[in-house]
Amino acid sequence: MDEVISILIIVSGIYVLYAAIRLKNDGQINKSLMISPSQPADRTNCKNIQGFQKFMFPRTLALSLVTILLGIWELAGKYTGLFEIVSDFALFSELAVLILFFSTFIYYLRSVRKAGKLFF
Repeated sequence: MDEVISILIIVSGIYVLYAAIRLKNDGQINKSLMISPSQPADRTNCKNIQGFQKFMFPRTLALSLVTILLGIWELAGKYTGLFEIVSDFALFSELAVLILFFSTFIYYLRSVRKAGKLFF
């Protein structure tokens, strides 16, 4: 069951990466990822689409890479047995990756809210 959750984390990171690439290449704004629910908006309401792209692309890319890293780290720990061999390292590394993920996620959510105020 843990492997399924890790795979779902990786797939969600790939989806966020796909949304970041679409934003960069096509200017497509993923409403569920990049627009705050408190501000109903879409691409047609955007005051400055190039500014929005410059603002949100690196943040969305960072979130996707950290999410993929978290999923890979979880799978690698389960399949290599590394976490059972060195329990202190396992606890520290697991905690470090989770702190990195949640801090990136919180930063991303704050950026979405800020982008809504700046560009919509």
